[in-house]
Amino acid sequence: MNDFLTQVVSEMDLDMDTAQSGAGALLKAARDNLTAEDYAILAESIDGIDELIAQSPQKTKPQEGIKEAAQGVLGRAAEALEAEKSGSLGMATLLGAAGVAPDHMPRFVEMFLEYVREKAGADVTGNMVAEMSGLLDLKSGDVSV
Repeated sequence: MNDFLTQVVSEMDLDMDTAQSGAGALLKAARDNLTAEDYAILAESIDGIDELIAQSPQKTKPQEGIKEAAQGVLGRAAEALEAEKSGSLGMATLLGAAGVAPDHMPRFVEMFLEYVREKAGADVTGNMVAEMSGLLDLKSGDVSV
């Protein structure tokens, strides 16, 4: 996964902590949404997956600052609307909590899916997109956060 993280940092001008947190958030969502078989293939294919998931944003805590407050409001709005965690608002909320700016989300998701396809195969990637429907919306830039 280091090659993916290095590429993201270089191409997107993100810091390594944000890249790791964003990747961890998507991997955590994959763990929560994929079948045990698909997740096992993903886990075998990506080195350091548990460490990245541990670096992903966990439960939302009250935080200071306007940016963090906006993310907290977005998270509460998603819960209030009973938005699915795997939908576009849920995926955007996860990446936002990880520190990925909305304008970086489409490219980040695109690069992530390309990496997963390369490492775990098209079947696992297809199942990930099917189970985490918001990934396609984020990749195409159709979600505003």
